[in-house]
Amino acid sequence: YDCDVLGVCEVDHYDDFFAPTLEPEGYDGAYKRKRSPAKDGVAIFWRRRRLEEALRRSVFLDRHKGPGSQVALLQRLHVPGAVAGQGRNLVVCSTHLRASKGDDIRMQQAAEVVSALSDFARGDPQVILADVNSEAPIGSGSSAVAANTVFEYFQACGYRCAYREVHQSLGGFVQGDSAFPRFTTWAGWASGDFRSVCDHIFVAGGVQVASVLDVPCERRLAETFHERLPNSEYPSDHMSLVADLAL
Repeated sequence: YDCDVLGVCEVDHYDDFFAPTLEPEGYDGAYKRKRSPAKDGVAIFWRRRRLEEALRRSVFLDRHKGPGSQVALLQRLHVPGAVAGQGRNLVVCSTHLRASKGDDIRMQQAAEVVSALSDFARGDPQVILADVNSEAPIGSGSSAVAANTVFEYFQACGYRCAYREVHQSLGGFVQGDSAFPRFTTWAGWASGDFRSVCDHIFVAGGVQVASVLDVPCERRLAETFHERLPNSEYPSDHMSLVADLAL
């Protein structure tokens, strides 16, 4: 899709696969591994002809003092202007919240992400690329009255979901159908299917959403791939989310 920015979670071969594969395609990148003994982390890649690397920060999401080693990677990118000195900055965050029962720890980790972004961004536009490991409730529109889930917490903090925003603009909520996308992960396990909307593109600070790429047709995926995800056509158990954003 010729993306200018890529966010990737559960990266365990950054130096010997992701970086050398994307570098010839015109991308520079940054990576932060979770705390040991974890072997994976999160990464951000950007197209070097369009964006310039600036300051970077990483934050371990472990204030809850319990098990877990998640991390958030914050990367400031400079968008050059047509005239020298007239460019803009964009802060991109890639993060992956803990998989566990209940949202208590994830809510704390989300609060740490928001706090770190508030301190780091200093008013610059922001994009969060995240697997929050928490279901997005149907019916959560552009704002939430009470933040009972991680999705609603980000909304309450002023972040907008790119997919929900486009869907709402097309009348999806008026029609009573706010489940968009229909899924972002769909695994066919021996115990049964696990399907959820837990991956998101959140935006804030003047970032406008022009369009988003929908996930594959549910019926075709179910009929063609009994194993659901991953499969020979989609090599991950999570779908890639794509959005056209404007500053």
